[in-house]
Amino acid sequence: MQILRLCRNIYKLSSYTFSPSKHSISHLTFQFAQILNIITYNNKKTRIMKSKRPLSPHLQIYKPQLTSMLSITHRATGIFLSFGALALCLWIFSTAINIETYNNVTILITSGFGKLVLFGLTFSLFYHLCNGIRHLFWDIGRGFELPDAYFSGWLVVGSSITFTLIVWAFGLKIL
Repeated sequence: MQILRLCRNIYKLSSYTFSPSKHSISHLTFQFAQILNIITYNNKKTRIMKSKRPLSPHLQIYKPQLTSMLSITHRATGIFLSFGALALCLWIFSTAINIETYNNVTILITSGFGKLVLFGLTFSLFYHLCNGIRHLFWDIGRGFELPDAYFSGWLVVGSSITFTLIVWAFGLKIL
C-alpha cells in the first residue's frame, strides 16, 4: 500500500514543472529511496520469517572458546583502559586545582579499592599490549592455525599475568 502511494506521488511530481522549492529532483530521489527501502525491508522481513533460524547467534548457543573469550577480554580491557586514562587525567588535573583536592584523590587511589582498580588497570594494560602484539603477527599472516592460535592465546594470558605480578612486586618493593 505504501509503495502504491509513493508511486502515485512520484507520478504527480513528474507531471509538474520542477521548481527549486517543493518539487525538486532531490524530493523525487527521496521518494525513490523510500520505495527501495520499503521493498528491501519487506524482502528481508519475508526472508527472516520464512527461515526458522534465529537472527544472530547468541552466547547461550555456543560453547565459549579460548579465542572468543580472548577477543571479548581484549575489547573489555580497551574500554577499561579508556576509563583509566580518564582517571589519570583527573588525577593530574587535581594537582593543578589545589593541594586539598590532590590529597583527596591520592587517598582514594591508595585505598584498598583504589589499589584493586590500579591492579586491574595494570593487568589490562599488559593484556592489551600482549594481545596487540599477537594481532600484529596475525596481520602478517602468522598464527592462524588452531594450535598456534591456542598457544598464542595462552601465551598472552600467561605473559599478562607475569608482567602484572612483576610490576606490582617492584611497586610494593617485594623484589
